[in-house]
Amino acid sequence: MGTNANTFFTKAIPIAWAMGIMLSPDTLALLGNIVGKTGWTGLCLILGAMVVFFIHAANYQTLNQTLNQKVGETDFLMTRLGQFAVYLPWTIRSFAAIFLSTGILVSSGFVFNEVFFHWFPNFGFAFLLLGILLGIHFTGIPIGFKAQVIFVALTLAGLLILILTGIFTPGTQALSSWLPIPDRSILFLALVLWVGFDLGAFGLDQNTVGEGKNKMRGPLVWTIGGTGVLFLLWAMVSIQHVPLEKLASTSLPHLKTARYLLGDTGRWIMGGIIIFGTLGAVNGLFLACRVNAGEMAGHGLLPQWIKKQGVVPIFLALTTGLMMVTGMAGSYKLEIWIRAILLAWLFSYGLISLGFLTRKISLTNLGASIITLTGVCFLLLSGEERLLQLIYFSLTLGAGLLPGLIFTWKSSRQKG
Repeated sequence: MGTNANTFFTKAIPIAWAMGIMLSPDTLALLGNIVGKTGWTGLCLILGAMVVFFIHAANYQTLNQTLNQKVGETDFLMTRLGQFAVYLPWTIRSFAAIFLSTGILVSSGFVFNEVFFHWFPNFGFAFLLLGILLGIHFTGIPIGFKAQVIFVALTLAGLLILILTGIFTPGTQALSSWLPIPDRSILFLALVLWVGFDLGAFGLDQNTVGEGKNKMRGPLVWTIGGTGVLFLLWAMVSIQHVPLEKLASTSLPHLKTARYLLGDTGRWIMGGIIIFGTLGAVNGLFLACRVNAGEMAGHGLLPQWIKKQGVVPIFLALTTGLMMVTGMAGSYKLEIWIRAILLAWLFSYGLISLGFLTRKISLTNLGASIITLTGVCFLLLSGEERLLQLIYFSLTLGAGLLPGLIFTWKSSRQKG
């Protein structure tokens, strides 16, 4: 029994890790806003984005088999793109672990206060969740992995209950909502739904994914497909049961859909989904930053003390807590930071696909790179705060590329 349980958790870890951010409250909110603005047309956009991410997922699955040797993301970046890009993914994940965690932790506090206990302080609950996660990380990485599987499983269970309810309940809205695209940027907005899938690559067994056609099989590709089906079903249920203008205008469209489906019971279920989705996203980010830092320290790119238990999670938790205490969570700038960081993350996927083109021209990788990088450009130049968003995006990329440029410069001087 114990062996079977361990086997299950081992196989489920990369899937749960990959789905952490994809099932976060922010992602569900984005999904609801997309379909609210586009209606049934949004389903086509979701399908198109899913195809692009099949390619990105296949690439991440083969990182461990690139160049006929076992190498990881760090080795791949140094070999294919040069040392200047080697710090970029870790920096982006660290920024996300601070800014995104701050946003969704505080949002969960407000939802807990509104849905469950009005007397419980919003920020008190946010700090409680952060404390629980920090405690999990002090027990060791294996416990963090198991907790990730549990958080994601509970989030999925709640979503499936609501989706099945929506499917077997007659819709109340007209079925002819094929809305025109409001602006070009929304053509690419669905790409953001899958940001964070690459975290699952840290949990992959190096011997489970092959090259060539076989690279389209494996945990990450299946996770992209499974999550895509989940997104499509939730979008269909939302369109059928909630007026589109309400989905487009609210910051909590997923909570509104749940209430339309099951009243207060639906709100309670969605409240649980938001809380466990928050735990899954933040825990996944903390785990990824921790494992990624250890990998880079092993390459001499970060100091060795960063691998000690508690160093990375304590830093992330303290910084996130400081953000909440200083009022950043209530600032409109936080949402702009989060969007800029997610776009920088999306940009890194385009770079990875370009890295595969340095050895072999592939139309699929070329297409995925072009669509992804074009999407980043359109999304950066959209919205009312586009200038501030562009500044935050540049700061994120600068923080990720500057250490690599310094590292490259020092290496060239030593060789010279």
